[in-house]
Amino acid sequence: MIKNENEFVSSIFYDWSENSEFIIKKDNTLFKIKSELPIGESIIKIPSKWIKINFVGYTGEATLNGQKIIIKNEMEFPSTEFFLETPFENINFDLSNVYDNYKIKLLSEIILKEIKFEKIIAIFNLENGIEIIGKNKSVWISKNTDEILSYDNAIFVSPYGILEKNKNIQFHGIPVFAYEKNKTIYLISSYGEIISLGTRSIYRDLERSPASINIEKDLINIISFGGKKYTIDLKNGGLYYNGETTIIDNNIRLITEKEFQLTNKNIFIYNNYVKITKKK
Repeated sequence: MIKNENEFVSSIFYDWSENSEFIIKKDNTLFKIKSELPIGESIIKIPSKWIKINFVGYTGEATLNGQKIIIKNEMEFPSTEFFLETPFENINFDLSNVYDNYKIKLLSEIILKEIKFEKIIAIFNLENGIEIIGKNKSVWISKNTDEILSYDNAIFVSPYGILEKNKNIQFHGIPVFAYEKNKTIYLISSYGEIISLGTRSIYRDLERSPASINIEKDLINIISFGGKKYTIDLKNGGLYYNGETTIIDNNIRLITEKEFQLTNKNIFIYNNYVKITKKK
């Protein structure tokens, strides 16, 4: 179908011009085609032929000669020159002298980094980064910059500080909770230890493992398996005892697989493997 003013028709009467531009529609895809109209011929076919294209790799939204299109695995293109823009690359290709099926390989992603873990224990989605805690190493991936921190034998790694095994403050078990606020990360371990990294300093042993942890506005409320209640004040700083309760709801769940779609990159975490890809 060829565009005639505001509608698509099967044929059109066109005033002769040595170089003319047409918009062709096929399978809901629009193609902008430049064609030289020969003198002396009253009927011509535009395009002269269609070429079957097999796209390998990327499929999805793209721009073709200035027209928005959806790239599919198999398509038919007119026999002319094209400039294709995808989220990962720009390519030129010419189908003018192509007569058989044509294959085009497209980048489906740009891999910034790949990280293999022996075992991923926990993933925390924090204000400024993604923390991945593994059996023998921990990784911090910044949300806003290209910074990636990876340390072997670290319990937790961040721009605010690092907790390493058997060094500095003794931190038993594994972090089961992490929360970032005002350039401080608050950690709670499976043993019931609370420690902060950053501008505010907290270290306390609850003596029992945490059973439930809830965030309410500027407060982190903790109930231990012993029924003791504690509150971390995120606004004013400090940690205080808040009484006891017999109602204990265990709500702590650790995730080990997750996808994150960020502004400038994607993070895929599956099967103890981390892949970070760039968005164009």
